[in-house]
Amino acid sequence: MNTIIKNLKIKLIAIASFLFLLIFILGIFTYNQIRKMIDFSALTSQTKQLDNYIYNISSTENDFIGSLYKDSSFFKYDKNYCITNLLQFVNDYSQEVKTIKHNYYLTYNININNSLSDILDETEKYKSSVQLLIQRLHERGFLKYGLCGQLNSTLYNLNKSVSAIKNNNLDATLKDIYLLKDNYLHEPNPEILTLLVNEIDKARMILLSYNMDQSKEGLLYLKKVNDLAISITNKDVETGIIGNSGLIEKLNSNIEILKTKNYNLFIQIKKIINTSVFYATVHFLILLFIIICCLIFLFYIIFSSLYNPLQKIKLHLIKLDRGELPKPLNLQTSEEIIEVTDHLNEFIKSLKTKVEFAIEIGKGNHHIKYQPVSDDDILGNSLLEMSKSLLRAEIEDQKYKIEEKKRLWENEGIARFAEILRLNNDDLMHLSDLLITNLVKYLNANQGAFFLVKEDERSNLCLEMVSVFAYNRKKFIHKTVAPGEGLVGTCYLEKETIFLTDIPENYITIGSGLGDSKPKCVIIVPLKTEDTVLGIIEIASFTILDPHEINFVEKIAHSIASTIISVRINEQTTQLLIRSQKQTEEMAIKEEEMQQRMTELHNIQNESALKEAELNNFISSINDHSLIIHYDLRGKISYINHNFLLAFETEKQNLIGRFHKEFTSMDVNSDDYKKFWEDLKNGNNKIMMDKIKILKGKVLLVCQNFIPIFNNDGKITKILSIAFNVNEKNIQDL
Repeated sequence: MNTIIKNLKIKLIAIASFLFLLIFILGIFTYNQIRKMIDFSALTSQTKQLDNYIYNISSTENDFIGSLYKDSSFFKYDKNYCITNLLQFVNDYSQEVKTIKHNYYLTYNININNSLSDILDETEKYKSSVQLLIQRLHERGFLKYGLCGQLNSTLYNLNKSVSAIKNNNLDATLKDIYLLKDNYLHEPNPEILTLLVNEIDKARMILLSYNMDQSKEGLLYLKKVNDLAISITNKDVETGIIGNSGLIEKLNSNIEILKTKNYNLFIQIKKIINTSVFYATVHFLILLFIIICCLIFLFYIIFSSLYNPLQKIKLHLIKLDRGELPKPLNLQTSEEIIEVTDHLNEFIKSLKTKVEFAIEIGKGNHHIKYQPVSDDDILGNSLLEMSKSLLRAEIEDQKYKIEEKKRLWENEGIARFAEILRLNNDDLMHLSDLLITNLVKYLNANQGAFFLVKEDERSNLCLEMVSVFAYNRKKFIHKTVAPGEGLVGTCYLEKETIFLTDIPENYITIGSGLGDSKPKCVIIVPLKTEDTVLGIIEIASFTILDPHEINFVEKIAHSIASTIISVRINEQTTQLLIRSQKQTEEMAIKEEEMQQRMTELHNIQNESALKEAELNNFISSINDHSLIIHYDLRGKISYINHNFLLAFETEKQNLIGRFHKEFTSMDVNSDDYKKFWEDLKNGNNKIMMDKIKILKGKVLLVCQNFIPIFNNDGKITKILSIAFNVNEKNIQDL
């Protein structure tokens, strides 16, 4: 077996090595050709880039020629962005041509090297023409620079030299010369130049009509103007600003030559590339043809020795893939194929055994014996493991059915007690009877008790047995348990479920309250919500409760505790509602009494308003018919009414702040006068007749009533004087 495998490996290695060598040769050739194509593509891109440079040079040249000779910054600083860009483009163009010239694939091509040398020579010529054009434009100048600057200066001196000559024709001619000069400098034109020369001759003729002393200097300047205009014109002709020849035309001609040479260069390089591509393709196809022929020969050998046997093996494998079990295969071929056939037959035999084992498993016979072919028999071991898994699954399914039955029993119980709690949440005692009765029956227990936390006569907390159920009937037993007393009291304090299966003989004496029978188990569950215990459920049974039944009782206990809180809240709400109704009735009675009092108060207010109105009328009447003055406790006037002002025949500001002693006829230094004010300060009224001295020397006899005025604290704050004017007859009687 090992020898067969070794021979087969040697054959495969030889075939693989030969194939690898062919592929390696083809790969190297392909790599070189691809690299050559990439280099040719880069060369083509470089050649096309020359056209872009020519375009940039031509565009920058047009910008330079179109505006440069008018740019004063060019003549002032000898710098301009157009010149910089133009020269930079020319240098870049030359550098790109040199790069192409040094290309590996073009080094030995004489024609292309000659073309590239011609392009470089033409580029140098163009660069020289540009520099010469810049020099000539500097000489020509603009505005105050170069020949244009000299022309402007000379015209200024000409105008100054002939200013003494008063001739309208001369002035008009000089103005025309200035205008034509400006027009020519901004837009050079031979016609404008001709007109300028004519105007200069006209000015010369006018100056010659004057004597030599007056016109000599002007004629000299005029001659210089003429010479400068001719020089500027010559520069414009040389540069090509006017006319169809000159440096500008030479530059354009150079550009066209470079374009033509670029195109010819591109055609030559394209021709070389196409030729190289053609020969590379031919070589590649020849090599590929040789490799294909070798592969065909190898495939023929493999086909003749391996294909037919393998085809038969393939048919058997297809049947196996379809689920069939074919008969054993018998082939007469090479040792390698025969050994493969033997292994295939062994596999078919093993597969039949596995199928028979699987059929028995499907029938439920999980105890049938089966021996895998080897420890590495994945299918056999998997079938064996499947048999064991099915056996375990059957056991787990039985357990699941039991657990599902328990969950169903628990869910039905929770729903049943939830319905009881929902429908009977208005009477706690009735609810307690229903809960303990149904809980004992649902658990198939024998006895049960329901305790609630209440306060005894001394306001101490205790657990009162409110409902007992035993032997399918309600028991009327009343019992109270203190916290900590017996198992019920202990459950209340610990707030945890107590479950007993070992019941003492004297359990009844412990205080369980479950009668005389001795159960097999007792469960005591606190009715708590959060951390508050509201009651205890105690259940005894002659059968021991399962864990899921204990868990069910604890869940029900939590729901019962929540319902007890709701019932107690409802009872408190009912009591509060009754109390509120009673208070409402009392408030209605009080409100009726208050209404009566409000009516009486309203009547009193009406009477007070009438009295107040009468008092106001009385005060108003007094104020209208009396003389009223307010004094402070020192006798100083703080208020005086209108009647008193009429009597005094003066204004209020003349009297406010003055003292009583200034107007009275009493002896202000006498003890009687002092006693008079002391009595007023002590709260005594004073009535007196007094002659008041009017400011204008008159005397007014009045009857005065002095009344002390008290504040809320019983202190005198001011003195009120109410006086009445006594008529003149009484004055005479006095």
